[in-house]
Amino acid sequence: PDNQVAVSYTSFYSDKDSTRLAKSGQYLLLVEGNNNNTSAADYAFMWHKVEYQQQSLSLDQLTTATINSIGQKAIFNFSVTQPTQVLFNALSQTPFTWQLTGSQGVVISERSYQAQSEMAYPYALLSLLTGDYQLTLDLPETATATIPFSLLTTHAATLLNTQQVYEQH
Repeated sequence: PDNQVAVSYTSFYSDKDSTRLAKSGQYLLLVEGNNNNTSAADYAFMWHKVEYQQQSLSLDQLTTATINSIGQKAIFNFSVTQPTQVLFNALSQTPFTWQLTGSQGVVISERSYQAQSEMAYPYALLSLLTGDYQLTLDLPETATATIPFSLLTTHAATLLNTQQVYEQH
């Protein structure tokens, strides 16, 4: 629509994530080969409509993100009524990315979670201002999965006595 470029990729060496088109209507798809190619090349693509389901999220509660179709994202909305510190607690072995946006803009921009290397991205205690937030979970390429997680506040934390010895058994 409007003779404008809607999406532009400079390479297609791997799968591309879902892309949201701003308007309904007819689009023209142009595929151009590399100018170094001297013969025809094979290519394939799939374009399909993705429905995003939005759900409410309660802080300090176990939540499950279900992504059961290619390109789908799990989107959760929640509100904070006073400044609050939260910690994203992943309870999954499935690699995924998560993003948190709020009224002040992007809080966390597509942070990757890899179960095998979780310490590569130390847990961040996030300070959220009063307002509405949206948490988005996404899987790589054509993956589908359920991802259990919780967004924990410091109100749910157990205070530790610095004069006491704690042992893990």
